[in-house]
Amino acid sequence: MAKWQITLVTIFCEAVQDEVTVTVHNDWSVKCTGQVKYGRTNGAGGGLTGNEGSSARRQIGCEGSGCSRMTQYRDKLQGEEGARVETVLPTGKDGEQDVGARRTGGS
Repeated sequence: MAKWQITLVTIFCEAVQDEVTVTVHNDWSVKCTGQVKYGRTNGAGGGLTGNEGSSARRQIGCEGSGCSRMTQYRDKLQGEEGARVETVLPTGKDGEQDVGARRTGGS
């Protein structure tokens, strides 16, 4: 579990051709505003966007919960969090724990 509660990033999503906000909670669950707005299960036209009579309607490609943009952002945060985690090692007969060396990203 992360030491923070929530983090957000706003990106341009090529799949829906709009800006979306990706939210990652400290339990590593991920949500995206594009999923709510453009998802196929929201009753908004089955993945189509644009005015009802408009020739500008286009098929959108929201990937839903398996979206690579969401998982890449979560994985990036997990990597950053892992680089900051201190390893706790048991030492001695008295049961005290010693904080080991801080892990850094590759050296």
